[in-house]
Amino acid sequence: MTESTAIRIAARDRMLAVDLLDPDENRVETGMSNTIDGDTKITYQGTRIQKGVGGPEISEWVLQFGTSVSAGLLGNWIYDQLTGRDVESLEIGGEEVDVDEDSIQTKLEQYLD
Repeated sequence: MTESTAIRIAARDRMLAVDLLDPDENRVETGMSNTIDGDTKITYQGTRIQKGVGGPEISEWVLQFGTSVSAGLLGNWIYDQLTGRDVESLEIGGEEVDVDEDSIQTKLEQYLD
């Protein structure tokens, strides 16, 4: 059975969605997804742009994973995608998570155990 959880990323990086989805063209649409590994994929739900100058864009995702993926592999992939970006916050399953590999993996283990 495939489990899923919501992910929300607040970042000042307009290319984040493109890089997470890795589309054929530099264009993203709600509902597009990227297979991370086997039966694990991330699906784009949209981006909210906050009013005001310099505020982060908040992108929303659904992460679906099955039994073939480990928290280590998935946490590493998410961390690698966010490294070097101006990420203000990361939420997994509605809870804020530090943007470091161990914190992300620990949170994902709740869904993969």
